[in-house]
Amino acid sequence: MRLLYAYFARSADVLRDGTVAVLGAGFDALKLPSFPAHVTLLSLVVRIRVDREECGKEHVFRLHRVVGPSGNPVGMPTPEPDKFTSELEAAAGFGSFTSIITIANLVFEGQGNYRFVLTVDDAEVGAADLIVFQG
Repeated sequence: MRLLYAYFARSADVLRDGTVAVLGAGFDALKLPSFPAHVTLLSLVVRIRVDREECGKEHVFRLHRVVGPSGNPVGMPTPEPDKFTSELEAAAGFGSFTSIITIANLVFEGQGNYRFVLTVDDAEVGAADLIVFQG
């Protein structure tokens, strides 16, 4: 499995047909007035490619941890893991999975890079970086 993309948005939702409805997407930095800073809602839109041999099996996707500018894990609310089973897309030869991670009431203690580490079945598949700065 591998991460195809991960991007931040103000709000997002996966629709019944598998497409994604997104508001305020495509940023990788947040300008905040002061620290500690409170962010009411942040979404992370994620798509994972599932290898042929992994299709049809149940997997567990999750935001494993958030690493702060100091390199230490940041204590913030993490959503429940998302269980999924991907069907093989015959024409493509692989499957895929889309998830929206929505985190409410985030607190950023200071400026710097925050890395959102993503796992499937406890194996890291990638990360998304968010730079937070004062301005």
